[in-house]
Amino acid sequence: MSRGILIPLTDFVGMRAALGLAFDGSDRELEAFWHDRRDAIINRARVVHRSLQSRQLPSFASGMIPSLSQRKREVLHALANGCTTAGAAEVLGVAVFTVNKHIAELKRILGANTTAQLTALAIQYDLLD
Repeated sequence: MSRGILIPLTDFVGMRAALGLAFDGSDRELEAFWHDRRDAIINRARVVHRSLQSRQLPSFASGMIPSLSQRKREVLHALANGCTTAGAAEVLGVAVFTVNKHIAELKRILGANTTAQLTALAIQYDLLD
């Protein structure tokens, strides 16, 4: 009978992944294997996870995130550079109300609750030019 170890990897772009290792042997042998190699296996799982993220995140994101207007990208860029809403409005030459409308729409599009979360998602999804 095949036994194994299943290591869940954290969510990325709304998808779940796991690293599975098959093992032919007794439960006792599997426990010994895990005990001897636990740290190496967990480190390898982290490497696999980072590799999946770096290679797949852009393609997942491109299919899941609608294209943003140039103005919305400019608002994101201003926020990521530390501008307040008023600062972004000044830099972009628009009213604070307009920046707030863009931020509200961006939050809706990206599923963010806060401006900080919005900025983090913009970085994660590589939306900053």
